[in-house]
Amino acid sequence: MARGVVNKRVIKKIREGMGTKLVEWQDDGIIQRGWVPADAVDADLHVADIVLKRAAPYGLPLHRILQRVVIDPEQLADAMHRRGLWTKEELLRNANAIAQAILSSCGTSASRVQTLVREYEVGEKT
Repeated sequence: MARGVVNKRVIKKIREGMGTKLVEWQDDGIIQRGWVPADAVDADLHVADIVLKRAAPYGLPLHRILQRVVIDPEQLADAMHRRGLWTKEELLRNANAIAQAILSSCGTSASRVQTLVREYEVGEKT
């Protein structure tokens, strides 16, 4: 980067409070949220990259926590079969049935997510 050039990113302002703003931005395709100084957000909703890197995090680091959640392929295949999804043609014309099969096989994953969130402690490496 050339000296004196500041890279800025477009953000979405979520809320304000006590001299700070909660902002949302994308970093390598991943949605991030963090608190930044209110005066770091310009009128066009741009914030310098360096400010975003130093933003106080908002929420849990779900991208890290959820690394330990998986959908069992055998459960998913069974759920698809129960919905009559066996062939390429059946799978290609029944997106809703596929979605239902995925949701039904996520039951254990949902409780697993809640367990991981309950067990999560700031600073813990997942």
